[in-house]
Formats: sequence, C-alpha cells, structure tokens
Amino acid sequence: MFDGFYPLNLEVNKALVDLPDAKTSDHKSRGLDITRTLNGVVQNTAGQVIMLNAKTPDGRSVCALADVQDTNVGHYLLTYPTAMMTVAGEVQVELTIVDTTGTISTNTGTVNIVQAVANYGDVEDDSNFPALLQAMQQLQTMQAQITTMQASISALEHFETGAIIMSATPLNSTYWLPLDGRATTGYSGLAAIYGANLPNASGRFPVQIDTTQTEFNTLGKTGGEKTHVLSTAEMPSHNHPNRFYRSCDENNGHYSAYPQGWPGYGGFADRVMVWINQGETGNQNFIDNAGGGQAHNTLPPYIVLGKWYVHI
Repeated sequence: MFDGFYPLNLEVNKALVDLPDAKTSDHKSRGLDITRTLNGVVQNTAGQVIMLNAKTPDGRSVCALADVQDTNVGHYLLTYPTAMMTVAGEVQVELTIVDTTGTISTNTGTVNIVQAVANYGDVEDDSNFPALLQAMQQLQTMQAQITTMQASISALEHFETGAIIMSATPLNSTYWLPLDGRATTGYSGLAAIYGANLPNASGRFPVQIDTTQTEFNTLGKTGGEKTHVLSTAEMPSHNHPNRFYRSCDENNGHYSAYPQGWPGYGGFADRVMVWINQGETGNQNFIDNAGGGQAHNTLPPYIVLGKWYVHI
C-alpha cells in the first residue's frame, strides 16, 4: 500500500462505497491505491487501463488516467487531479476499466471534498489580493535586479584556473589554494599547469616567466639567495702595488723614503725603502690581512603583505 492512497479492491461493475473524504491539507487523501479483483481474486490486467471521470459540485467534468504499477497483480495508482478538488462538496466519480475490446466495467461512487484547493478566482476575491499582487510584482522586479547583479558580479569576479592573487586573509578553499608547494592531486586544471605540486612561494619574490632567460624560463623554477659569500673569481680585478728599495747602513742612522743623495731625501714618497740589517732575516709581510669572509645581504628593501593564492 502506498502512503497517502486509499486501498481499493476494484471488482467488476460494483459500486464504490465508503470512499474517504479528501482535503488538500491531508497527504493521506491524495488518491486511490487500486487492485483489480474478481470475486476476491487478484487479476492479471495486461492491456487494461483504468480511467477516472468525475463531476464536481460546480458542474465541471474532470478526467484522469490511473498509473500502471504491475499488471501481473492488477495494481494501479490513481492520483486525484487538482481540478477535481478546487470546490468543496461531493464529487461524483466513475472508474471505467477498458481494454482493446472495449469497456469491461464501470464503477461509480462519491468522494466528499471537505477542503478545496484554492484557485486563482478565490485569490482574486480575497480582500488582500491588491496587496498580494503588488508584492508579487515587487518580487518579480527584485528577481530581475538580482539576476542582473549576479551577472555583473560573475563578470567582475571571474578568474581562470591558474590566476594568482595575494591576500592578507585566508581565501575560500572552494576556489583558491595557497601557493605553498602542496600536491595538485584532485585539481586537474592546476596539475596541467604546474605538474604534481604547486610552486612554493613562501618567502620568495615572484618573477614573470621569460623564455629568453635561462633563470626564468619555466613555471615553478626557483633561484637566488638571501646572502652570498664572494668567491675570488667574483672579486673586482685589483692589486696593491709597492716599490721597494734596499738600503744598508751599518751605523743605524736616519732612514728616508728616498736614499741619501736622491732628490727629496728626508721626505715622503710613493716608494718604500726597506732597511735590511745585515745578518738578520727581513720580514716579508708588508700588507696586513683585512675582512672576515662572511656572507653579505642581497635582499632588496621589502614589505610582507600576505600570501599568494592560485585559482582552482
């Protein structure tokens, strides 16, 4: 038995008695759950149909066709049509069984409609109809405006797969993923662009792709360093020239930048005179070591604004 349908054993040419009242608020009175029987025995009804003809209290004729469930056991479902229930009162119903040879049976009865379906005429007659009509018109106008707004928003917020933006707050993960190196599993569009993993942009400066430069010719390529120690090859080409002159004086007297007898003796010049005391070993360290060999900072001025996100 189907919920909401009154069970009825439909015998040939027998009156329909004790049919339940019908009302729109009662889901259990929506129609009839029919089983075709003959002397109480379920019949095979292959090729048979059951039709409803009804006469409403206001004189209208209403027709409907029962839905076949299983002809092997003569099972049909008949849903009362809305037109049959628009006016309260007794409805004269007639169930007709027909097959290819003609009418097999006609069964008649009465269904009392105790709560009718409100029709448009009832609504028009209601004192609140003008206000209701105005409200409906306003709703239609609002619906049109909302549709226009949705189209505008869609146009403004349309992003292609792979579009990248920065945000200081987390974005909706339905549409955006952070560029943090995570796997692209389950995101075929992103996988086609980046491969198995998204780029990890954490703590990195973005650079536009440039196929003419080896360092920047592939999506996801990384490079650079925060600090760097200069190698000898990276140092500017330079030297530290000195001009040395040897002077020996057994008397350990005055020494000058120029040997005695040269112009400028006793003054200063861009030459160094080295005295070597005979019998002693001279010191060859003329320039002291300088510098610590530490890495130097290569970062440009920066400001942290948020996190990079890619559109799914």
